[in-house]
Amino acid sequence: MILEKGIYMKTTKLYSIFVLALSMVAATAIAQQEAQPAATGSVARASFTSGIDNREPVDQLQSLTNESGKVYFFTHLKDLQDQKITHRWEWNGQTMAEVDFNVGGSNWRVWSSKNLQKEWLGTWKVSVINGAGDVISTQEFNYEKAATPAMADTGTTDATDTMSTEQ
Repeated sequence: MILEKGIYMKTTKLYSIFVLALSMVAATAIAQQEAQPAATGSVARASFTSGIDNREPVDQLQSLTNESGKVYFFTHLKDLQDQKITHRWEWNGQTMAEVDFNVGGSNWRVWSSKNLQKEWLGTWKVSVINGAGDVISTQEFNYEKAATPAMADTGTTDATDTMSTEQ
């Protein structure tokens, strides 16, 4: 009986040490996994545009007048798969919107858009932020007041001056 009790105590002690060691190894592995930054990847192309057609920007804008109320930001991402990417829209140092995307492949295109109010004039910035929280690209555009229309010409114009013909 005493021998069985001693074996039981040794077995219990060894089991406790094994469980403790296994817990420490698991905790270390989890800490290392959390400490590793997300894959770096890159932004291959980024631009502001007035629209998207077939997953591509229709033009590239450096500035926009407040006659237009909407602008798109397009990014072509490389090697950022399985990460959450964010488009952060800023105006006058204030974050106006954040749009998140889950990147599904090594060659991925995404875009976000912003409806702009006429009085939000000035420089706008969009930052692309990777899964580690690092800014990997920044682009800016100017949102400008539209020119005041000139007074209409009161003179008459011969209709043939403004017509074009196809041949």
